[in-house]
Amino acid sequence: MSFKKKFLKNVSRFALFSYVSQALEFISTIVLSRVLLPEEYGFVAIITVFS
Repeated sequence: MSFKKKFLKNVSRFALFSYVSQALEFISTIVLSRVLLPEEYGFVAIITVFS
């Protein structure tokens, strides 16, 4: 396999994993906002900022 094909394959794989990760993060935020009380969600948001 040529360098160009390997490079494009790896870049596309990285982009896919990045998008999936962001989508899961977004979905988990929605779920947490529905499950937790406002005070608890605020605490989670503060912890998330610093981690």
